[in-house]
Amino acid sequence: MQIILSQEQTHILQSLVERGEYPSLEDALDMALFLLVETASSSKQNQISEYNAWIEETRQKIETARSQANSGEVLELEAVLTQLRAKVKSAKETA
Repeated sequence: MQIILSQEQTHILQSLVERGEYPSLEDALDMALFLLVETASSSKQNQISEYNAWIEETRQKIETARSQANSGEVLELEAVLTQLRAKVKSAKETA
């Protein structure tokens, strides 16, 4: 596969080679691609970690709610609906 680099991209790679940071343009480009893959992988791992943390937090909230319900700490339906409506209204106003 052939690609055409912009003048700026070519200049960046040539500068890296001229400064002695890489022995060739190909090596500089290989490192750039390697870093791109690493960045993409790292980003995906962060998303997975955040999702797993959200799952664990949700599980804990459900367990707390179960414990509260089992001990009789419950709210009336109308009170819950009123709270939810207020949250929706507030979200719409800030959006």
